[in-house]
Amino acid sequence: MMTRILFAIVLMLVSSPLWADTLACDAPGFSEAGEDQTACVLNWIVNNEKKRVEWSKGELPTSVAISPDGSVSFTSQNPPSLIDVNNDGWFDLTTVTKTKTGSSTRDVYLQNPDQNVFLRIDAAEQSTFAFDKIGLVAVFANPCCEASSVGFFHMGTTSVDAQFALTLDIQDADAPGSCVWTKDETRVVVTDQTDLTGLYPDDLTLIPEYCDYFGKFDDDALSHRLTYFQDMPNDYISVPDGTVFHCTLDNRTHAVTVTLVDDIYTYSYGPLDGPPELEMRRNKDQVKVLPDNGAGPSRFGYIEFENDGFVYATHYSYELFELDDRLIPSDPGSPFPNRTFSRALVVSEGRASNIVFDRECLLDTSYDEIGFLDRS
Repeated sequence: MMTRILFAIVLMLVSSPLWADTLACDAPGFSEAGEDQTACVLNWIVNNEKKRVEWSKGELPTSVAISPDGSVSFTSQNPPSLIDVNNDGWFDLTTVTKTKTGSSTRDVYLQNPDQNVFLRIDAAEQSTFAFDKIGLVAVFANPCCEASSVGFFHMGTTSVDAQFALTLDIQDADAPGSCVWTKDETRVVVTDQTDLTGLYPDDLTLIPEYCDYFGKFDDDALSHRLTYFQDMPNDYISVPDGTVFHCTLDNRTHAVTVTLVDDIYTYSYGPLDGPPELEMRRNKDQVKVLPDNGAGPSRFGYIEFENDGFVYATHYSYELFELDDRLIPSDPGSPFPNRTFSRALVVSEGRASNIVFDRECLLDTSYDEIGFLDRS
């Protein structure tokens, strides 16, 4: 598909060693940016928004900064991977950091779109992250001969907060091999007879089911509770810098992208998993742009390219009124003006009404900035 990329959870550390003098932008989807090419940039489309992360190589610690427009500046040893860690429909950032002693940590930044922040949660590189059905992120320590544990975290508005932990403690003098519940300074040894009333969480099935897992180390024992990292959707649509229109067409085989960089418009059409079949570059004054028609019962805007007697129009449109002249209501939970909103690619022969190609976009993987462009 058009740069639909499956990221591995653990990044390839060897692709960007600590002693490297040059910045490697060979992580999938990233491209070089900046006059001195000291940063790598990745743009992606999600929930009708274009997101941008600019990665710079740096030593410890990993850091994230967010600009007012939502762009993310990410500094770390290795490029971040995108994955929806907590299964909320928004991609989070994760990367692996290797210390001078040879140990590693995986830093995960959960995206809170309402607050426009990324909230950090970290754990050992060998840890396994999962999302429990009651809404907590579960972080499993790598099982070993001595002990194993799982910590539970909740994403708040400004921080990721530890809730409690369950630990298999085989060295407990009083109860060897016991499952221990801990929260702050409170410690409870869990047995078949333990009264769990009052312990967090309210779901009283969680604690015994996880404690039972410790005796088996069998992922299937928790399969009804958890969605693991490797089972979460982690593919996305990446687009070039300067994208002002992107559309995966409803035939699900092709896409069209329009970029505006340094007053040059570029139109690119082709298969999702291959090179463009048609690419056009035009000066700004050679492209017709209507940001918004501004009147009438409909609203629409477009970007038009001409080539060999054909007109290629990428556009958006929506109706304002029902057939009985009632105003079509907006949906507060939708990113679109109302239910009639659509984007499409229309190709016509000349400027007559001889349409030779007309396909709508899949809205969940499309995006445009037509309404913010200069009219020409």
